[in-house]
Amino acid sequence: MANPDELVSHWTEHDLLDGKLVEAYVIIFNTVGCIFKGNKACTMCGYVNDASTTYIAQENLENQLKMALKYYQGQKVVKIYTSGSFLDPNEIPYEMGLKIIDQFSKAEKIVIETRPEFVSKERVKGIAKTNKKIYYAMGLETSNDYVRRKFINKTFSLDLYKSKYRLIKENNGYVKAYLMLKPPFLTEEEAIRDTVQSVIDIKDYSDEISINPTNIQKKTIAENLFYKGVYRPPWLWSVVEVLKQTSGIGIPIISKPTGGGTLRGAHNCFKCDNTVMNAIDKFVYSNDKEVFNDIYCPCQEEWKMYRKISNININNVFNLKYLSDFGL
Repeated sequence: MANPDELVSHWTEHDLLDGKLVEAYVIIFNTVGCIFKGNKACTMCGYVNDASTTYIAQENLENQLKMALKYYQGQKVVKIYTSGSFLDPNEIPYEMGLKIIDQFSKAEKIVIETRPEFVSKERVKGIAKTNKKIYYAMGLETSNDYVRRKFINKTFSLDLYKSKYRLIKENNGYVKAYLMLKPPFLTEEEAIRDTVQSVIDIKDYSDEISINPTNIQKKTIAENLFYKGVYRPPWLWSVVEVLKQTSGIGIPIISKPTGGGTLRGAHNCFKCDNTVMNAIDKFVYSNDKEVFNDIYCPCQEEWKMYRKISNININNVFNLKYLSDFGL
């Protein structure tokens, strides 16, 4: 059982600030986790496994903040996560959230994760008073309401996301949209098309878009399907294809595949995975699709064939069967 006075994790990585590559400090606070649990949980999300199984009091959060500040070295970008939503008052009370943001005095950009349901006028206006460049990272996942509801199990609409975007922009905030590449029940070809179309649909309602290929997390529907042998995480070539098709769209498009190059994450043949991952990293910091011009592996032909074969109509029967099995 995790200590309620300790963070789930913290580390340093790189991120963009005004177009420049800088160090970012990442924190995951230990909270009660996402309110959407059980049959309301997302089909691919296992972050509930990191949530506390006991009550997290204000004192516990204060101690976690002290721990976070102990390891903070003045990075200009700070990313503040929980195993759910930073703006959910059941996880982080309103005043505590403001205090956490305010304590990172040297940060110029702060990223907080939240579902759009928790973006309220009160909280956004209060956060705006901290005079920080705040990025609200929201897991829209897709612009297609049917795919989001049936395949991901998120019930909010694209219209709600857009309304929260407008509220955030009215209060000098920024929006980072998460799009999911290949949620369960979509074929490889459908997934590529869905993500590309989603980028097109929300480019005017986002300041930055992150393409997140699905990875297999524990105790999820995605893991269940993975073990049944009927779901494969997306190919890294599919990530490259989406980035190539959406580059130059007018806002930064990034991707940092979690678990990339492993069996449970986005992968190719494993021989070329590091090369492709490095090219994706270069793209993130340049948004120049020419970084992909010189990478090739014979497995690319297998990927092309997989796209064709996986898109045959029988998959529609498969989708309906398994959606019914999982009550979606």
